[in-house]
Amino acid sequence: MDLCMQAFDMKDPVAAKPRLRFDGDRNTPSWRARQEGAKYLAAGAFLALRNVAAHEDEVTWTEQEALEHLATLSVLARWIEQCTPRSAPLESWSGSAGMDRKPYTEHCRGTSSTTVNSSMLPS
Repeated sequence: MDLCMQAFDMKDPVAAKPRLRFDGDRNTPSWRARQEGAKYLAAGAFLALRNVAAHEDEVTWTEQEALEHLATLSVLARWIEQCTPRSAPLESWSGSAGMDRKPYTEHCRGTSSTTVNSSMLPS
């Protein structure tokens, strides 16, 4: 849950703690509401859905409940895809002993699971 709270946090990124940002004007109430809403939806989904499923021997969700939980996680996944990762400037990493000094966005380049090339499309 803490990771979700940090990822969507409104604070600026710091060394080893990048942030996910929606596009748009950060000074508008709607941008701030969406950013804060994503933070709390992500944290709530992990607490109420993921943790329950991971820590219980058996969940008793009906098929309808399971589909609703998947829909919640689908919305969250879509928002994560829409966001841009923002890292702290490299200068702020200088005191991070043993840390790889590449910004988070450098680590993520070319790793998207949504990349489609022409060989995957029907002819």
